[in-house]
Amino acid sequence: MMFFLLRLSHIMHLRYISCKVEIVWKIYFDNVDVIEKNLKYFMESNSDICEAYENYGRLVHEKGGPLDEKHDGLLR
Repeated sequence: MMFFLLRLSHIMHLRYISCKVEIVWKIYFDNVDVIEKNLKYFMESNSDICEAYENYGRLVHEKGGPLDEKHDGLLR
């Protein structure tokens, strides 16, 4: 009986998480245009920050450690 209750609790938790993920994706896709507009504005008005972030990414890729290409791509 205890196993059944734990399993039921686990299933209910997974459904709750799944519902939350769907809501987040819906909010994201409903606001893609706004997000892109804000990103473009940020990149234009803060080009020095964007350039520093790009340099950081390049340096991490070049000198970040012994990662193979597969894992390096996943971390980007």
